[in-house]
Amino acid sequence: METTSTPVVKNLVRDGAGLTVVDCICGRIADDEPLVLKPLAIEKWITYATIHPNGPRPARSGRFIEAMRDFIRAEMGRSQARDMLRLI
Repeated sequence: METTSTPVVKNLVRDGAGLTVVDCICGRIADDEPLVLKPLAIEKWITYATIHPNGPRPARSGRFIEAMRDFIRAEMGRSQARDMLRLI
């Protein structure tokens, strides 16, 4: 089965319909979910970056970057994502 919806695929796995391959951000598992996220490789880097035109950045841009940084830091504190994320 193929879907572009992470919540749908998580429900299928939760209901015993198989397993999925998903990155640790899209496949984020809540602490109370009966799912387990296991890495396929020891280390696989996924780089997220922001690209800006020359000149000053709008204030919203800075707030977005800070929000994403805060989200990643919070995810790094969760046991299932701790070893899979790096903030550089």
